[in-house]
Amino acid sequence: MKIQEAVNLLRNAVYNHDSSQIWLDLGCGTGTFTYALAELLPQTSKIYAVDQYPQHLQQVAGSNVAIEFILSDFESLDMVVDESITGIMMGNSLHYVRDKKRFITELLKRFPAIQQMIIIEYDTKAANQRVPYPVTFLQLTELLEKTKFMEVKKIAERPSVYGQGNMYVVAVH
Repeated sequence: MKIQEAVNLLRNAVYNHDSSQIWLDLGCGTGTFTYALAELLPQTSKIYAVDQYPQHLQQVAGSNVAIEFILSDFESLDMVVDESITGIMMGNSLHYVRDKKRFITELLKRFPAIQQMIIIEYDTKAANQRVPYPVTFLQLTELLEKTKFMEVKKIAERPSVYGQGNMYVVAVH
């Protein structure tokens, strides 16, 4: 996926455009969704991009949004972040988490200032090597509605290039 395609998918996912924000991108990979988010965040925002494999990401993207890479297995939630996180993004990474309920509960405990989340996933129940623990839109909605968030909304969808269900984007706040 090209960055502009990712920007188009996320366009309606960021709710606060007025003040700088601090985000965690859990499972950032090569940074496609990281850079897309940077295009949509206000100036002077910051993204901590977390991945268990070394990545070489730009340090600034979008409208002067700082990007800091953290080498860590995001599921352990042991990354060192000295700032109050206001947003979490998981671009095709939640499907690597077996116990999603426990993970989301621990995530919200670890980062209590979170005001919004963006989750990109595949709407399928069929597991495979790339999507070992899939989560359908309905399953994700049921999981997130039991948290502190007031609204779970599907804001975009597109066919999967892998032909396995649609890729969907959920904005939570």
